[in-house]
Amino acid sequence: MTDSRQKLQQMIQQLNEQDYRSVTDYVEYLLNRNTAVSDLSEHTVSVSVTEEVVRIPRPEQETVVAAIQRLSQTYPMLEKSKLLHKASDLMSQHVMQGRVASEVIDELELLFTQFYQHHIEGKTKG
Repeated sequence: MTDSRQKLQQMIQQLNEQDYRSVTDYVEYLLNRNTAVSDLSEHTVSVSVTEEVVRIPRPEQETVVAAIQRLSQTYPMLEKSKLLHKASDLMSQHVMQGRVASEVIDELELLFTQFYQHHIEGKTKG
């Protein structure tokens, strides 16, 4: 095991439960972001004929990563690259700055809604 991996393991062992969950959420996000973008791109191509929002209720207990996945499924018609860049900024605020997950998820919902509104406005103009 490399020194950096050992150091990381030691630091993780010192975290309280909430911080540990934040780190694992962020690691999950990092592991899934490239796969999610490619999966979403494939999914968007297959559903591009529909502009309908897929209503998926927000669970009471939801991680930020799960919220990003839920919102991506809710708005399959959206171009994901710019959206996921902004979503990753919010994810970083949750993990690195300790912002409460529910607040970040509220902002993510607003972000996705705004992107959807811009998408619809672009369709009606063009």
